Amino acid sequence: MTSVNQNQAQAIKNLFEQEAGFGVDVHGPIAKIVANKAQLLFLRAAKKAAEMHLSDAPAVTSSFSASHTVNGHSITFRLRFKNVRFLLTGDLNQQAMARLRAALPAADFECEILKAPHHGSHDFDFQMLKQAKPVLSLVSSGDESEQHEHIHPRATLLSALGRVSRGSTGIIFITELAAFFKQRGVSKELDPEAKKPGSKFDPAAPFFAFERTNFGIVHIRTDGKRVLAFTHSGEAGVNEGYAFDVATDHDVTFRPSLAIRTAPQ
Repeated sequence: MTSVNQNQAQAIKNLFEQEAGFGVDVHGPIAKIVANKAQLLFLRAAKKAAEMHLSDAPAVTSSFSASHTVNGHSITFRLRFKNVRFLLTGDLNQQAMARLRAALPAADFECEILKAPHHGSHDFDFQMLKQAKPVLSLVSSGDESEQHEHIHPRATLLSALGRVSRGSTGIIFITELAAFFKQRGVSKELDPEAKKPGSKFDPAAPFFAFERTNFGIVHIRTDGKRVLAFTHSGEAGVNEGYAFDVATDHDVTFRPSLAIRTAPQ
């Protein structure tokens, strides 16, 4: 592999952006200079208040939190391809989003497609979402089991995404709702001796079985001007899909109809 210096790397990046129409705006994490060194701050646990997302200052408790610190320092960036902008927010929480909002111009968050922060957690900043003004929002959610239930996405987050969506036809895709299962009927564990200590599940008892046949994939296709977004369904030949055009000034026009065609086997 040939090594390049910073000037060469910047020149290659500029050429790539100019020729292909790509661009990347890195927003965070935001470091603070302490003793002449860039440091990432410890963040605090969020309050449980239903309207914490409306707070101008971070709605946090007095306790530092390792998980909120790790999540809040997610790499956050906006990917641009010609007229279409994607805002990727990782696992950002309200405190981190408020810090980004204070540090950057509102226009830096504008996007056509938003990946909602932290699987749809209640710990978000409404003003930053409002500045994003997405046409289409994606919520990556789906709790694995009753041992890992976080109630994602939260109702307040979904309401907020609807309110901040650009125009009158906002789109919100949730991966958990795009997943589906095939009914398999009554089943039973083959090894009745396999019950784990403390487990509520009795392997010797029959249970109703399903097979997950789709894991909630949301497809986004774009040529930098036209956008196609769709999901599959459990019924062959049936999809939920939307198409819209993005002008150079980021004005959006939805297509009135969409024909879904299945590729041959």
